[in-house]
Amino acid sequence: MRRRYAVRAVIFQEGKWLCVQCLEYDLVAQAKSLQELLKAFERLIVGHITVRLRHKQQPFRDLPPAPKKYWTLFRRSRLALPAPTFRIGAL
Repeated sequence: MRRRYAVRAVIFQEGKWLCVQCLEYDLVAQAKSLQELLKAFERLIVGHITVRLRHKQQPFRDLPPAPKKYWTLFRRSRLALPAPTFRIGAL
């Protein structure tokens, strides 16, 4: 059975760090370059799904959404980035 999970995220800078905040679920990653940030976010999302499925739990089920300030930041953003697709191999 193939499942799809779609999430939106906002990228912002805090000091020397780039941060990505998932909006539907309160998950965040950070790195020092955009390329590293996208890899860190992929590891976070794929890792979460993988661990939950291995433990026979529904991914994202009990995670709250991001705080409102990140939704506001997302709505005010002026630059849209293409949505990456993360694939998980058969578990």
